[in-house]
Amino acid sequence: MLRIFHLTILAFFTAALSGCSPSGDRCYPVRGRVVLDDGTPLAAGRVSFESTAKRMSAEGYTNADGEFSMTTYASGDGAILGEHRIVVTPPPPRPADNARRIAEISQFEGVTAEDIEKMKSEPAPPLIARKYADFETSGLTFTVEAKSDNVCDLTVERMKAGE
Repeated sequence: MLRIFHLTILAFFTAALSGCSPSGDRCYPVRGRVVLDDGTPLAAGRVSFESTAKRMSAEGYTNADGEFSMTTYASGDGAILGEHRIVVTPPPPRPADNARRIAEISQFEGVTAEDIEKMKSEPAPPLIARKYADFETSGLTFTVEAKSDNVCDLTVERMKAGE
């Protein structure tokens, strides 16, 4: 009985370490960087992959340098093999971009007028064109290959006036 238990545990960990997943699709590491068309990194953005063959998704978040790594099942495991459509979502607006939010924050004890002025003067995060928020319109694709280092560098356009 104990032997069966140990074999079951061994099989589970062997499957987990070999890149197997609940669906049976193996993931391959994917990392990359998102920059705006002027070279500015897109910080705190979200990158989403959708497999064109299986409609499975992977997700990653950009750091201050615009760098990300994709996750499907476990942190940083990557994405499944094959062609993927990509969506890039900018970070949410900061309080400086939202007068109602600033008004709400100003009601908290300990928040000074200086704090509020500082929030208002912070630069807004870079906004990207709306087309990148939809798999149908983004025009971004990437093919994940069976290798240990897939690099997906993306350049996205800033939102144009009136968009």
